[in-house]
Amino acid sequence: MKFEIKNTYSTTTGRWDGERWNINYSTELSKLIKEAGTYCRYYASDLFISWSIICEELRNDEYEGGVYVFGFRDMGVDHKEFVEIRARQKALEIYKSLWVLEISVVDDQIKMILGEGSVE
Repeated sequence: MKFEIKNTYSTTTGRWDGERWNINYSTELSKLIKEAGTYCRYYASDLFISWSIICEELRNDEYEGGVYVFGFRDMGVDHKEFVEIRARQKALEIYKSLWVLEISVVDDQIKMILGEGSVE
């Protein structure tokens, strides 16, 4: 079964911090947290390392979007580069679950699409 979350957000101007993205990504992050809790026996908190990098990138005024991969396995959560290395090594079977987050920015709209990847 394929699962996908699509959300679009706009900018907002705050009284103290000026213009910024008005993003409530709790739906996307909640799904990833559930995956980590289900599939990672150890190092599930690796998810937050990857998520903090995304949040930091979103603070950049020049941010244009990106593709982020979350590979859930027994020993933690791998990011895009590690998943690509394992794919080249034909070792994707270690992943219990793969998710891809695509973020695009057009004008003052940011779109997040979180969808299931494939471990085949």
